[in-house]
Amino acid sequence: MNRPSTSMVSPGHPRWVPVLVLLVFAAAFPEVLSLSTPVPELLSPRGAVGFVTLLGMYGCGALLVWEAAARWGKGWLSVLPLGAAYGIAEEGFATKTFVDPGAQFRITQIPGGYGRALGIEWATFIPIDIFHAAVSIGLQLLVVALLFPVYKGKPLLGSRGTPVVAACFTVDIGLQFLKSDPDGIMAFLPALLFIAALGLGLILLAWKIPMDGFTSVMRTPRPSAPPRQFFLVAFCWLFSLLFVYIIGSHSVAYWEVLGAFYILSSGLVLYFLLTRAGWKENRLHQTAFAMGMGAAFLLWDAVFGTLIGDGLSVPFAIVFLLLLVYVWRREGINLATRLSLGPSDHLE
Repeated sequence: MNRPSTSMVSPGHPRWVPVLVLLVFAAAFPEVLSLSTPVPELLSPRGAVGFVTLLGMYGCGALLVWEAAARWGKGWLSVLPLGAAYGIAEEGFATKTFVDPGAQFRITQIPGGYGRALGIEWATFIPIDIFHAAVSIGLQLLVVALLFPVYKGKPLLGSRGTPVVAACFTVDIGLQFLKSDPDGIMAFLPALLFIAALGLGLILLAWKIPMDGFTSVMRTPRPSAPPRQFFLVAFCWLFSLLFVYIIGSHSVAYWEVLGAFYILSSGLVLYFLLTRAGWKENRLHQTAFAMGMGAAFLLWDAVFGTLIGDGLSVPFAIVFLLLLVYVWRREGINLATRLSLGPSDHLE
C-alpha cells in the first residue's frame, strides 16, 4: 500500500481499533450488502454462531491480506490477487462452490453444472472471485485505510498477532472443508489441486508485482479525472456485476458470454484506475470510488432485498455510505487545508 501521509494526520486510535473495524466490516458488509446472508438470519441466535464463522473467514482473511501487502511493501494492485486467492480459499475449499455442482446450486441457486468445465464451476468462479477480490477484500481494506489513514501501508497484527489470525483463518476454512464426506472430497480432488495451485500462483503474483511497476501507465501523479467519474464507474460496474450474475446466470444459455462480460468490464475498471487515479492527493477520489460501490449496494438492496423480503439490508447500506460521507467531508477539509499551505510533493 502507498506510504501514509503523516503531515496532516494524528494517530488518534490505538492499533487494535482498525484491526477490530476491519475484522467486523469484512465479516458483515460483503455478506449482508450482497444479500448472501439475510439480516434476520444474522441477528438470530443461530446467526450469531454463523457470524463467528464469518469473522474467522472474511475478517481474518482481510487482516491477513492487509498484513501481507504492508509487510511486502505492496500497493493496491497486490491486494487484488491476494483477495482472489482468499476467494479460492473460501469458495473453493470451505464451501466448495467452485468445484461442486451441488454446492453451486445450494448456495447460489445457479443450476449445478452450468458453466462447468475441467471440474470447475466457471459460471460461479469468475464473478464470485472477482467480487471477493474487489469487494470482500479490496473495498473493506480501502474503507479502513480511509478511516485510519495513519495506518495505511503499516502492519497491524505484528509478529504475535499474525500467527494467531492465520491459525484462526486456517481452522475456520479447515473445519468447513472437513464437513464433506471423504468420498466427496476425493471426487473433487483434481479440481481442488488445480485451484490450490491457482491460489498459490495469485499469492506469488501479488508478491512479485512491484510497488511502482505501473506508474509508467499513469497519466499524472495526481488524479486526471474528477471524483464523480470514480463514483459513476464504481456504481455502474458493481451494480452490473450483481445484476448480470443473478439474472444472466438463469437466462443466458452460454456461460462464456457472461464470463467475457465479467472479465472485460472488470478489466476496463482496472484500466481506468491505473490511468486516472494517480498516486498523490487521491483520497477524495478513492472515497468517491468506495461511495459508488456503496450506492450500488444501496440500490441493489432497496430493489432486490425488498423483493426477497430482506429490506433490513438497506440500513446496513446506509450506514456504510454514511461512514464514507464522513470520510469525504473530512478529506475535503484536509485537502482545503493542504492547498492553503501550498503544494507539497509529499502529499498523496
